Amino acid sequence: MLSPLLPATDSSHKRHYDVLLRQALHVTTERERSRIDLLTRHESLNYTTIEQYARALSHERRHHSIALALEVTRLSFHAKFLRCDIHAAAEISEEARMNNIIKNITTMKKDMNEERGRVVMELEREEERISNRLMLRLEEVTREKRLLECQIDSLVGGVHHDLMGEKGDKHATAPSTFPKEVSFIVSNDNSAAHQTSAIVNLHQSDESLESMRESFQQDGFVVFHCAIEPSFVNTLKTRLDKVLQGQFNRGSPPDKMPLVDDSDTSTKSGKSSRVLQLINVHKCDDDFRRLSTSPEIGRVVAQLAGWKHGARLAQDQVWIKPPGAPALVFHRDSPYFMFTPDDIVTVWIALDDMEEELGPLEYVRGSHRWGPFGGPRSFYGDRNRELMYSAAQCEGICDPESNLDIVSMKGLKAGGISVHHGKMWHGSAKNTSTERMRRGLGLHFVPMEVRFTKDARSSSLWRAYVPENATDEDLSKIELPEADFPVAYAERNI
Repeated sequence: MLSPLLPATDSSHKRHYDVLLRQALHVTTERERSRIDLLTRHESLNYTTIEQYARALSHERRHHSIALALEVTRLSFHAKFLRCDIHAAAEISEEARMNNIIKNITTMKKDMNEERGRVVMELEREEERISNRLMLRLEEVTREKRLLECQIDSLVGGVHHDLMGEKGDKHATAPSTFPKEVSFIVSNDNSAAHQTSAIVNLHQSDESLESMRESFQQDGFVVFHCAIEPSFVNTLKTRLDKVLQGQFNRGSPPDKMPLVDDSDTSTKSGKSSRVLQLINVHKCDDDFRRLSTSPEIGRVVAQLAGWKHGARLAQDQVWIKPPGAPALVFHRDSPYFMFTPDDIVTVWIALDDMEEELGPLEYVRGSHRWGPFGGPRSFYGDRNRELMYSAAQCEGICDPESNLDIVSMKGLKAGGISVHHGKMWHGSAKNTSTERMRRGLGLHFVPMEVRFTKDARSSSLWRAYVPENATDEDLSKIELPEADFPVAYAERNI
């Protein structure tokens, strides 16, 4: 044991004490040095030996070292958590920024798609307007050309007549001013309608017609074989060729007619596989007008559909499918007619014998009772039944390819008629023939008392008849013009 530290000023004890003190100061921090100085000046008298004093110093050092270590550890964890918070905040901020960028890109895409759709619609409208103007101008030029030719013929005939008169030939005559094929005299519709009894044969007994009406309501269609006289069918095909060549004997063109060239000007050429569609041929040709306004056809339509007041022609369409023409997509007629009441009945007249290779018209039996469904985007395509299959599945029909009853008009001869409901799903296959055309005339009838709906403003076919700001009350008072929507049959007993 060392001798106790004495407060005396013994020089040897003092030096020994200083050595121990310097060793302690060497292993402490600056913070501990002040405390050791304090202990040196004020607390050395409390210890009796150097060992006790050293232990006290060591204990004090450990205490402060532990406190310092704990403080360092605490600050280290705090710094770690702070770094985590900073990273998390940065990640959240970056994610929010990316989400905002994605949202802006999505909005820009949506705006671009809307703008593109608007531009496409405007271009389509402009294309339609330009096409209509070109068609009208083409018809004007054609008529002017025909009139000049007729005037030239008349002048030549007059000169010939004068020359022959000088020679004393009293029997010489000038050619007529207007040849028959380019006559612009509009026929009397009433007299023409009375003549249709000689070309249309749909006479049915009351019992037979009632039976057909039940079939029409159940199946959605009925068929009349040999309804149009063969000679008149040939007349229609001849007149169709004339119409495609721009020869209109009623003085105005159809509402829609394709631009044709040398490859498809004649329906007998078979050089082009492009499907040709004409709308409202009855406005430009007397023979088509006679058939379209046939009271016999109108009477049968009204009785099959149960229309009490009669039947009115809404539109006619001619479809010409040359060899190789694509299939017609299955669709319904009713979505394209904006009338109230919304009943539509279509009379389809075969102008050629419907053989299998020509792609005859096909009906889905009973499909007129299905619910509403959208129409096709395109009317032509090889997969022409997909939309109809989707509609069938919506009706709960499993495996529609196997379970639907699809009836073909194969075997229907030229002049035969099929009458179908406006909501009937129908289409036709590709014309696989290498030589033969498939031509058909569709007559779309509506109840005699129909009026337009507001939706008619959205259709290029009907908007000309509907004022832009017309109310429902206004529309109910607008009668359909007889010239464009002739009444084929009116019930006299109402």
